[in-house]
Amino acid sequence: MSESVNTRIVIFWIIFIFVLGGMALFGFLNKDLVEKKTTDETFVPQVNTENSKSCSTSVDGGTIKYDFKINQNEMIDSVRIIYTAHNGNIDDHAAATSIYNADILGLNKTLQGEYNNFTLMLTYTINSIDMAAIAQNQSYFDKLNILVSSDSSYDSYKAFLTAKYRSITCD
Repeated sequence: MSESVNTRIVIFWIIFIFVLGGMALFGFLNKDLVEKKTTDETFVPQVNTENSKSCSTSVDGGTIKYDFKINQNEMIDSVRIIYTAHNGNIDDHAAATSIYNADILGLNKTLQGEYNNFTLMLTYTINSIDMAAIAQNQSYFDKLNILVSSDSSYDSYKAFLTAKYRSITCD
């Protein structure tokens, strides 16, 4: 009887060690899910400067940069808008979050950062943007002073930007 009890205890401990080892291995392999990544670097995508033009301006609490990909006919193919808030507030971040969460066909969105220091990147192709959905969310774009247009002429888009912002720099 003593031998049977000792065998059961040894088997129990072997199983217990394997279970703990499995849990440790699982935790080690998934530690990236619980570690908070701390980085102060803002993601800024590389811009293909070939056949592209850009405009930038300062707004309350941040900056806005418009990058245009231009075709051979001097017409806009796609637009990338980067809104960076350096001294944003909770209302600005709420507007950016609303834009990020909005269901707008043809608009690719990225939002990074905290409420007072965040970057909202919007990318769209002129031919595929849903301007009706933009109009439904216009109040959020207005809050951040972002202009989204489906006009494919670079000169017209630049004129819209010049009319909207008092000081804008375009190349």
